Amino acid sequence: MNTIKVGVNSAGIQTPMQYGAVEHYRNLGCYNHLRKELKKPIELLDPKKGFSVHDLNSMDLLHLQNPYTKQHVELIQRAKMHGIKILVDFDDDLIHIPDNNHNRRSFEGVKPFIAQCCQLADLVTTSTNALAETLKEFAEPHVINNAYYPALQPLARDAYQPLVMWRGSASHADDCIEFQNEVVKLMEDSKDVPFFFWTNKTMAEWTMDFPMRVPNAQGQKVGKWEIVQPVAVLDYFRMLSMQVRPMLTLVPLKDYQFNRAKSNIAFIEATLAGGVALVPDWEEWKHEGAIVYKSKAQFYEKAMKVLQGKVNVEAYRSKALKVVNEKYNLDVVNYQRWDLIDKIF
Repeated sequence: MNTIKVGVNSAGIQTPMQYGAVEHYRNLGCYNHLRKELKKPIELLDPKKGFSVHDLNSMDLLHLQNPYTKQHVELIQRAKMHGIKILVDFDDDLIHIPDNNHNRRSFEGVKPFIAQCCQLADLVTTSTNALAETLKEFAEPHVINNAYYPALQPLARDAYQPLVMWRGSASHADDCIEFQNEVVKLMEDSKDVPFFFWTNKTMAEWTMDFPMRVPNAQGQKVGKWEIVQPVAVLDYFRMLSMQVRPMLTLVPLKDYQFNRAKSNIAFIEATLAGGVALVPDWEEWKHEGAIVYKSKAQFYEKAMKVLQGKVNVEAYRSKALKVVNEKYNLDVVNYQRWDLIDKIF
């Protein structure tokens, strides 16, 4: 088979060397893994947000991440005129963004454009079954699990540290507000346990009372609470497993369709880092080794049991690691991605 030259259009790309978690889990990281680890005939062109006619003439496959605009439709139409195969991938349900999400206005009226992108594509993929159900109205999507890249995401070799972590962006502000009382009570009832909130300044400004109750967003310490500013995604993976190693990762999610479509990356990362994750009782999350809550009251109660030493963290983590290596390991999952790409050529 000839080498497939791939162009990637994804919003989180700043430079070919700097990109976000979406690019790692859904496109750039996956294509690099196909080429380097599985030795597939893939050549990844310099990723960018826009492509010239010259760029299009150089590629065989155009990957669009979460396309939702008229410009995305026009790019796909132009690419198809050049005989390029189109892969569109979604890892968020952009059709069902709730009204109180700060991104809501940016995605009003996107459904017709998402439908066109899916209908024009040669291959439609998603990260979860719930998201695939949404897109079945327009196409026949294939679910490809988010998966960790073993060469770039190390397993924690040392014991976990007795600390709690939450990670997320301002898109989770509503989730944090929903669970604010439970999380603050956890802090107040566990004063000797450090709480790390891996987030950005915007998130801290939006929710002053969560996670830190500080008068500004500069990361000052109040007792054992701390905001950890984001770093480059590959540096984050190393820091998480080699330095932070949280005993407990919190996943507070408000129950609506947008969140039901989200994938379980927090569970994967918590497991790699040597601890356990407290997750909602939803299809995507309730795996062996996860600690599951069905209500906000259970969220607090089960978290407290972990912090009080009433849960065998090592035993839970051992079960979770087996699940992660069988279902969410790129060394396994990427064969599915390659088979799907191979079929459209």
